[in-house]
Amino acid sequence: MDRALERIALARDQMANGWSCEPAGPVHAALHLLKELRGSLDLRGADPYAANLDDLCDYLSRQLAAASLHNQVATLDEVSHLLQAIRSAWSMYV
Repeated sequence: MDRALERIALARDQMANGWSCEPAGPVHAALHLLKELRGSLDLRGADPYAANLDDLCDYLSRQLAAASLHNQVATLDEVSHLLQAIRSAWSMYV
């Protein structure tokens, strides 16, 4: 999650500075990291937390794609905030 947050911060800085083509790289990297996280979830079990995290990762991925497509810094901020909350909860869980 830390690497995804780093990539989102880089994309945010690039968008905020008007580099409209550059943020796609860091956003793509963050999307790949979220895909890896989703792939590690055991969705065959009856764990509602895994299903909820999968749904949240799906939402975050769609938001990242939209932010990249429309250069939406606020959307990157939302995704970053949610990922930080997930990371915080995850660190208390493990």
